[in-house]
Amino acid sequence: MNPRNEVTRVTSRQRTKALIISLFGGAGIVVLATLTTPSKLAMAERIDPLSRAEHLIGERKYKWAAKLLDEIDQEGLDQWERKRVRLQKGLCAMGLGDYVGALALFEEDVSGFEPIKGYVNIWEAKCFEAIDKADSAASRFETILAGDFGKTLSRKATFRAATHLEGQLDFAAAADIYQTLLDNGARSSKAVMGIIRAFEAEGDSSEAARLQIRLIRDSPSSKEALEAVRASEPLTGEKEIFYGAICYARHHKYRTAARLLKDLIKSPADRVWKGRAQYELGKVYYSKRDYRSARSAFRKAYRTYRVPKGLLEEARCDIRLGSDLVGARRFESFAKIFPSVAGAAEGLWQAAMAYERRGHPKNAGRVFTELSRKYSKSDFAEKGLWRAGYLQFKRGHYEEAARSFLVLANRTKENYLRDQGYYW
Repeated sequence: MNPRNEVTRVTSRQRTKALIISLFGGAGIVVLATLTTPSKLAMAERIDPLSRAEHLIGERKYKWAAKLLDEIDQEGLDQWERKRVRLQKGLCAMGLGDYVGALALFEEDVSGFEPIKGYVNIWEAKCFEAIDKADSAASRFETILAGDFGKTLSRKATFRAATHLEGQLDFAAAADIYQTLLDNGARSSKAVMGIIRAFEAEGDSSEAARLQIRLIRDSPSSKEALEAVRASEPLTGEKEIFYGAICYARHHKYRTAARLLKDLIKSPADRVWKGRAQYELGKVYYSKRDYRSARSAFRKAYRTYRVPKGLLEEARCDIRLGSDLVGARRFESFAKIFPSVAGAAEGLWQAAMAYERRGHPKNAGRVFTELSRKYSKSDFAEKGLWRAGYLQFKRGHYEEAARSFLVLANRTKENYLRDQGYYW
């Protein structure tokens, strides 16, 4: 054994051990510092508990928000922050069902909070409703309707005022207020439903039935329309069955929708209604991704009832089933037979894309060029012109490609397409 080599080996081992201990020690210090140092969010919560309370109220965690607000030392707060705490406590009390306590907090001086005065009135009205003080609730709604608190809050207050009057069995007054919400955003269908209830309460069933059909026809995707359809069962008459089926389909009740449409097709209904039902039956199958049944339904809609878009949708089903070239020819036929019907430009676009996918660049370029020429104002025209130029470029027809790209650059209003046109 060489003493010098042995000393070197022992020394090297000690140094390695010391290095490992140092690395682990440093890593431990970093982990400890990370765990003990509060995050930015945690520091923000400590610095501004009011913001944290607002966040909890937004998540409807009223108990924890109230606990946090009770722990705040208000001696160090200015007057505005104290009012802010009071409003937040009021919201927590309302959320926890203490409506009397919430009212006591809301009804104190709210100066400095004029931008949300309308919301305070809404909160007060809700509390008055909860404790059966109808007159006080009505006065708060009237305050909002008479004030200038913005369209969103005004519509909300109008709807709440109408439902309040309906709850007080004053259906005539409720219907008058519901009338102001018709054709006015998402609350329109709820307003129609409110008017229907008012007519039913007054015994005018014919007018209620007429409005039910209007609701189902104009807002088939709304919950109120679905309620109206179910309340009208069993459906009778061409309109009721047709619009009821569409409503069921919009709510993914495909089996019921298909049954109603098939019943309408088999009935002695007018041929126009039967054609519309046949076309909608195809759309139901298409939504279910049963493309073979959908194709058959659309084919019958076009060939038997002469519904133009039946041919367009039949071609779309061909594409879904992998028959791109068959679908492309049908799309072209639709655009040729019905050039003025909505969907003709899309039909040419789909045909050209199908030809391109299947390796027929000549046909694709021809259809893209036809699309950009015939339907120059459609959303597909400029995209079609770009693809026509690109396909000409790939085929080595550089002069024709240059002309297409130059036309695109001079026609388009989009900077990106203009740059692409000049680039190519």
